[in-house]
Amino acid sequence: MTQTDRLMTRLLSLPTTSFHEDSVRAVVIQRLRRMRVSFRIDRHGNVIAHLRRGRIHPPLAMVAHMDHPGFMLESAPLARARACVLRVLGGVGGNLVGKRIRFYPAGRVIGTISSIEDKGAGGRAVRVRAKLRTPLSGEMFALWDVPVFRRRNNKIFARTIDDVCGVAVMLEVLKRLRRRAGPVDVYACFTRAEEVGFVGAAGLAKSRILPKKSRVVSIEMSRKIPGRAEQGRGFVVRVGDRAGIFDPRLSRFLIESARRLKSKRASFQYQIAVLDGGVCEASLFNAMGYSASGVALPLGNYHNRTPSGGIGAEFIDGRDLQGLTEFLTEIAQKMDWNENAQAPTRQRFIKQFDRWKKHL
Repeated sequence: MTQTDRLMTRLLSLPTTSFHEDSVRAVVIQRLRRMRVSFRIDRHGNVIAHLRRGRIHPPLAMVAHMDHPGFMLESAPLARARACVLRVLGGVGGNLVGKRIRFYPAGRVIGTISSIEDKGAGGRAVRVRAKLRTPLSGEMFALWDVPVFRRRNNKIFARTIDDVCGVAVMLEVLKRLRRRAGPVDVYACFTRAEEVGFVGAAGLAKSRILPKKSRVVSIEMSRKIPGRAEQGRGFVVRVGDRAGIFDPRLSRFLIESARRLKSKRASFQYQIAVLDGGVCEASLFNAMGYSASGVALPLGNYHNRTPSGGIGAEFIDGRDLQGLTEFLTEIAQKMDWNENAQAPTRQRFIKQFDRWKKHL
């Protein structure tokens, strides 16, 4: 097993949900120290790493969140109590009653959702009641009781691929860049509480820790879509989400970069799509005045929901993962680009108009 495989296995085996990202963050900090990459922890608990060598403009800022949908203990249950109320953290829609959950950080107690206590907009559960097999003893949050990590052929299965796999990708890209020669100016932003409304990313964007000249690329795991975002056909250059289209100049840069890699190696695969199944951190950063676009891996069992309505591990294609890592490593050293050349210019359109206007 390679170091990369060990890191992936470790990260994707950790429990995490919004406001309870401690175990993932601890591994991130440990790896950054081992790589000797400078970082800071902001007052919101985000980790912002920065690798700079030589001069390059503008900086690339990769962003991925450390949390995954889950449940937070609403109040401590009474001693020997066999039930508790939980607040839903993120998109865990569908028929939840009867589904098993496991409590953390200890991971010893298993419960079953017995009823929906409160519903919000769109009929989604806000609070649920769970019956417990054994009384709680300090556990603070819960996740679905599914296998935490396994590999099968080219597929990687885990409970928290969205978006802990994005965290692992950023660490691997930093490791590769650390070993390469040449200039680089890249930020890796490990954010908190994305699943409940981009809380960590909003705090980071407001703090101005990340320079406004940065070009932000959100790394996400997004629901696979037949004919648009299919597994085994490469990562997706995500040019938009449910909230709208991302920065067109940056998106064009990502597309052109992928085309160049494809021209050099025929086996390199990528897809281009608007993935409108949800909203990602790229939309947040665009709204906050940054230039942002996105990339994504097509994800099976999105948010642990199986096609039949059950609960299962999420899964991705390992070949898509390898391609995304290679792509981000490559563009991190190609960011010294002319913005005006990233899209057709006014002069080009006028020239074409002058050439053909007599036929109008």
